Amino acid sequence: MTYLDPNHTRTQSDLGRWIVRALIVAALLAFGWFALTVGLQRDGNTEIVSEPVPQSPARS
Repeated sequence: MTYLDPNHTRTQSDLGRWIVRALIVAALLAFGWFALTVGLQRDGNTEIVSEPVPQSPARS
């Protein structure tokens, strides 16, 4: 008769959960870094972008 470890499958699924959690945390950190730096110029000052002015339709 072969001894089967009852915790074997639980250990593998726990490892999978930790890997998924680590990937989610890494994705959230990357998104947060992107969101915080997307509006900055290279010198660290905020970049102000004006709204585009709508043009009147061209008359033919």
